[in-house]
Amino acid sequence: MNGHKSFKLVVALVVFTAITPAVWLFVLWNSLRPYEPLGDYPIQVVYSRLPRVVGPAAYAGGIVEIEGTKCVDVDRPIPVQGRSVWISRDHRAPRLIMQGPGTGATTIRQPGCTTRRFQNRLPADMQPGTWRLEGTDTAEQGSQRQVKAYWSEDFTVVAAPQ
Repeated sequence: MNGHKSFKLVVALVVFTAITPAVWLFVLWNSLRPYEPLGDYPIQVVYSRLPRVVGPAAYAGGIVEIEGTKCVDVDRPIPVQGRSVWISRDHRAPRLIMQGPGTGATTIRQPGCTTRRFQNRLPADMQPGTWRLEGTDTAEQGSQRQVKAYWSEDFTVVAAPQ
C-alpha cells in the first residue's frame, strides 16, 4: 500500500512540475501582449462641396459632412472615449469640437467595423483655409490602454456669403 501512495505522490509531483511552468507561461504571455482592441481607421472622407471650389469644401458656420469607418478587432463590445479637433493645415491651430458625440464622451463599440456619416457644424468664426478633422479614440481595460488616431481628408473652408 505504501508503494502505491509513493507512486501517486511521484505522479502528482511530475504533473505539478509539468503544468506549473505552462500556466505561468500562459499568464506571462497574456500579460505581455499589447492591448489593441481598436483596428483599422481609414482616412475619413469629406462629402461637402461648394460651387467653384475644387475638392471638398464648406462655409464657415456651415455644415461639413464627413464619413468615417472605425473597427473593433475583439469579439466583445468595448468602451471607447473619443476627442476631436478641427486642425488648420495652414496655421496648425486646433479648435476643440465642443458639440456632438466623440468629444470626450464614452461610447460602447461593437465588434467589427462601423461606418457612420456625420454632419458637423463648423464655427462661424473659422478662418478660411485648408482644414481637417483630427482626433483620437482611447480604449482602456484596467491598466492597459490603446490610443488610436484618426483624421479626415483636407477640406477648404470658405467665408460664408454675406
